[in-house]
Amino acid sequence: MRKATIILLLLVLAGTTLFAQAKPGGIARELAMGAAKIDRNIALNPFIVMDPTWLLGNPAFLMKYSDYAWFDIAGGTVNAYGGENIYGNQFGGANFSLSKGLSVGAILSYDPSVTNTLWTPLNAYIAHSTRAAANPVGGGTPRAIEVFELLGAVDLGDLDIGAGVSYGWTNQDVKNTPAPPATNSSEGSLGAHMFGIRAGLRMDMGGGSAFEASVAARFNSATDKYTIGGTGNGTGTSEYGASATELEADARLVYKMSKRFTLVPYAALRTYSVEPKENGRLEGQAETKYSLKNKVTSFSVGVGGEVKVKEFLLAGGLSLATRSDKTETNPNATPTDKTTTLTTSITAFPVFNLGVEYPVLEWLTLRGGYYRAFANLGTKNEVDGGATSESNRLIGYSNVSMGGYVPAANDENGLMTLGVGLKFGGFAMDATVSEQALRRGLGMIGAQDNVNTFGYVTLSYCFE
Repeated sequence: MRKATIILLLLVLAGTTLFAQAKPGGIARELAMGAAKIDRNIALNPFIVMDPTWLLGNPAFLMKYSDYAWFDIAGGTVNAYGGENIYGNQFGGANFSLSKGLSVGAILSYDPSVTNTLWTPLNAYIAHSTRAAANPVGGGTPRAIEVFELLGAVDLGDLDIGAGVSYGWTNQDVKNTPAPPATNSSEGSLGAHMFGIRAGLRMDMGGGSAFEASVAARFNSATDKYTIGGTGNGTGTSEYGASATELEADARLVYKMSKRFTLVPYAALRTYSVEPKENGRLEGQAETKYSLKNKVTSFSVGVGGEVKVKEFLLAGGLSLATRSDKTETNPNATPTDKTTTLTTSITAFPVFNLGVEYPVLEWLTLRGGYYRAFANLGTKNEVDGGATSESNRLIGYSNVSMGGYVPAANDENGLMTLGVGLKFGGFAMDATVSEQALRRGLGMIGAQDNVNTFGYVTLSYCFE
């Protein structure tokens, strides 16, 4: 009986190894291979040809990762200091093949929108409102929205087409009832919603070449309501809202030039605009005339590729990335008030993304990466018919990626990253590795210096 059990276990393990093929990857792999980690919880090296992270940008990749589940469980920063086990950094998904040419999937708790950033311009607008002048109660920021997305993709031979629909919401209600004899109660309500649609394609051009493109639109809103019960001046409901429309477009060519080299040029465009407004006010209060408009546009383009020699993989290239953040304000208190326009612009060139990967064993892969950018940050403050002031400075700027907006400027001069990949049958674990692990050894359990061996971790399982 014992021998039979051992033989059965060996057969199961052999079957798992032979018939289940893991598909390593995810944000942990991208981060370890020179990706830029950007502000919407996504990291991409745009010159890595195949990786499940592309599901977050192009739903057509659902056909390449059918019957597949993945979990970005975070766990630490890139170099393994600190912790990131919070909502917004942890998300995952699962995909299922309904037939040979049709797959469906879902992505859970991944928020690619700018909805949660709407509270900054909204609260700035409320601070200049008539309600703020009469009663400062109200305003604030509710919890982050919870987002779910449903995906579908079809295989039309040489063309894969995918689409996704997402929805997110959050709300926070507060009610204050005073003790007698006071009668005026107050209620506050904060809420945010997001609805998004996206579509993508991946066209097989033969010989290992492909063309990829995707578009997305998201409609975001945030509202602040405040009600004072009773009658007369200062009672009733005031309501302020901010809405934003996001538009995105990406295109990438994967051109197989030889057995060893694949050329990868890409381009990406992002834009959104926000304009808070007053939708209702308390009795006896004048209309808020203060105006605020904010528009952000970013564009990136780059060229690079993959070099593969046997099992060794090198992916990298150069990019140009720009971002313009324009805010227009006007108090409108008098007919002579002027509009002030503050523009912050970043132009980054060159932006380096470079990653290497090598499987030292069948179940163990080592990775390394580097990214860096040289950028010029400029600010310009203009008053209609008045003075203009400008300033510029050169910064080392690395957080530029195809995967999303170029975030606000920082002084980071670049980053070297390390990573590891483990796979057993259909299971894979990918993680960034702290450079401190090379100096003081592994610290997975009971490390006295509070430095984790692994930083960002992605788990996946392929059950096709």
